[in-house]
Amino acid sequence: MRRNSLTWGKLIVFAIAVLLVATCIAAALIYNQVLNDKTKGFAAAEKTAIRKAGLSEVIQVDRFDSKKSYYIVQGKDKKGKGKFVFIPMAKKEKPAIIDDKDIYAEGKVKEIWRESCSSCTFVKTSAAMIANEPLWEITYKDGSGHYGFAYFSMKDGTATEQFRLSNTIR
Repeated sequence: MRRNSLTWGKLIVFAIAVLLVATCIAAALIYNQVLNDKTKGFAAAEKTAIRKAGLSEVIQVDRFDSKKSYYIVQGKDKKGKGKFVFIPMAKKEKPAIIDDKDIYAEGKVKEIWRESCSSCTFVKTSAAMIANEPLWEITYKDGSGHYGFAYFSMKDGTATEQFRLSNTIR
């Protein structure tokens, strides 16, 4: 009788181990799929930026989603001049190309934002495009720990929009 119960115990442990391994594999596959979906199209956007804007070096490729979605490619041309290329995901629209010399400095925008939100914690700055206007998006946490997004014009640094997320469900 004891030998039979020992076999059942081993079988249960083996079944739990198999389920645990299967769960880990499924989680890894789902994570990989989500990551691939997030970066899908980056290689094509990079090629488009090289072809349309004459980039010789790509520094970063990102994605911005609003009413219209964009791939945003930051790079340098053959002369070493920096550029941002905003490539609409809607293929029929032309990319917007902006030279670094025409952009209000990211650091200056961060200083303007800091003056308006001294109790906030800076998270990151990203390029954005809303209503065909190139913007700097500053992501931050306010004093209550809520995430916020502030948008500033890349042309002159003026504030355009600000959103704060709340964790309250109503």
